Amino acid sequence: MDCSAGFKSRLLSWAGETMMEVFEKDEAEYWYALGVALRKAREVSGLKQRELVEKLGISRTVIANTETGRQRMSAYRLKQVCELFKIDPLKILDPPTPPPRRSATKILSEIDKAEEKLLELRAEKKSLGLGRLRKEVKS
Repeated sequence: MDCSAGFKSRLLSWAGETMMEVFEKDEAEYWYALGVALRKAREVSGLKQRELVEKLGISRTVIANTETGRQRMSAYRLKQVCELFKIDPLKILDPPTPPPRRSATKILSEIDKAEEKLLELRAEKKSLGLGRLRKEVKS
């Protein structure tokens, strides 16, 4: 179904140009960013997850999963949250991009590099005789 140019321009004027950038983001990263924004809004309001559970009538797991981007929030639920926090839904729908999550592969790669550096330092320490020097100083 094709949108008319008038509808598109009204939508853009309502939502702002940055909304288009949001839709272009990787979907998983968008839901992660949205979750981070929801968590920050909750924290700023001073609510704990369990208090939000009581106010919205949903499980703590749903809130935790939504805040980490593992679960999507319906438009209805998002409207409830925005009303509860007294925030503009557009501010939540266009969240700032949080720092990227590091993948397990990247973390393992960083560990490998750190281990290589440690081995290099140990070899340098051994070649300089620092181990013997430290023992002599202690005794």
